[in-house]
Amino acid sequence: LHDGETPGGWEATATERALKNGPGAQVLQAGDDQAGFYGEVPTSGLIDGASLASEIGLSAGTAHNTNAPWLKFASQGKVLFVAKQTYRYGMSWDDIDAVGAVEGNVEVTSSLGDTYRVRLLTGGDNDFSSEAGGEWNALFYPVHVDDPNAQNWGVGYTNADLGIGSGRGRNTWCQEVSADNAGRRVSRGYSSVTAFDTLASSYDYWTTGWRPVLELVE
Repeated sequence: LHDGETPGGWEATATERALKNGPGAQVLQAGDDQAGFYGEVPTSGLIDGASLASEIGLSAGTAHNTNAPWLKFASQGKVLFVAKQTYRYGMSWDDIDAVGAVEGNVEVTSSLGDTYRVRLLTGGDNDFSSEAGGEWNALFYPVHVDDPNAQNWGVGYTNADLGIGSGRGRNTWCQEVSADNAGRRVSRGYSSVTAFDTLASSYDYWTTGWRPVLELVE
């Protein structure tokens, strides 16, 4: 922590870290600060999907699951809140990019004064992706009942719980560009938790979904 006076700052105590950890549980339920799970946070404790879309100016597509809770994760030393289900469907990656919400170029501030970068999950093995990887693998695999990595986080969400595998918005847009075609973007979850696809960035069928990430800044 830094106060503008103490050279080099000081190491935060557990209490001080908790105060900067955002709403919801302050202790990890499973995993560690590189990839861990705190639990669910209701939209009443953060923001609902419709309000978030309105705040960042995302009007493309159709709202659904607007009060689905947030999943609170630790990832690479950061705190992320990821929508448990997609909050909109039928919008393109380009629509999301147009409001700065692909890589976190737009921020929102909660009623508690916390600031969040609004972005998409990473879902590929690199910035130009040819296979599955990223935050989707690191965070969604361990909370799924059929975790392919058998990390035994003991959460046990089903496809239905996470809104993947079937239904509207089941194809979650992710950040990365396809390694094979610069006009395509990574999407995850079409048929299963491990499903990896690339779609034209302008594609806006009813299967495409917006699953926002709120990355805690302060």
